[in-house]
Amino acid sequence: MKKTITSAVVAIGFFLSTFVTSSAMAGSYAIGIIGATGKVDTSGSETEGGGDKEVTTATDQNDILYGSLFAEYTFGEMYGMTLGASYTPMDRHLGTKSRTDTAPADDDRDSASSNDAGTYTAKAEISNHATIYIEPTFMPTDNFGLYLKGGVSRVIVNSLESIALGEDSSAYGDETVLGGMYGLGAKVVHDSGLMFKLEYTKTIYETVTMTSTSGNKNIISADPEIEAFRLAIGYQF
Repeated sequence: MKKTITSAVVAIGFFLSTFVTSSAMAGSYAIGIIGATGKVDTSGSETEGGGDKEVTTATDQNDILYGSLFAEYTFGEMYGMTLGASYTPMDRHLGTKSRTDTAPADDDRDSASSNDAGTYTAKAEISNHATIYIEPTFMPTDNFGLYLKGGVSRVIVNSLESIALGEDSSAYGDETVLGGMYGLGAKVVHDSGLMFKLEYTKTIYETVTMTSTSGNKNIISADPEIEAFRLAIGYQF
């Protein structure tokens, strides 16, 4: 996944070079805020006993609403390029699923540690989401443009699952995960410098794998994806 993300960014960089060879290279900066709504799709599995026992799989979808900050630099005229970065300071939950296990009839009642009957809840939290991006842009007029978007995202995934049920006791930490983002959008820039951008983006993250630090060393893995419609409001100067 990391090689795919790197290759995509390099390919977009070469593609963008064709847009700016004949432009005046007049640059401008912009800062602003982003409001977004969308969904998070998560598919994952849990392998009991460090890989030599039962595998449980599940999928989940969560609606999300979040806000971000962005800063970017744009150069070129009719054919231009924007280089930018965005940061989402809010935390969001994803992938909440539960299952209930019952003790088998021949369960050893003399050993409390082997009684793993109970309800298991799998959930995680994402935080500190940051993205660097590039936007090849076509501006048919001075005030309106269409663009493609590509970038690399980084997010911290923190497992909120903490189980203390016999041999299946487990607790997980956090993991820093990379993702590849792509999308398209349109923007309007007023003569005063006020800027509006409306875009669709999809971010596909690499597989998250965590091993329990306690109990029987269960392993969980997940493949999250985020689709979002985003409205950005900023000032270009």
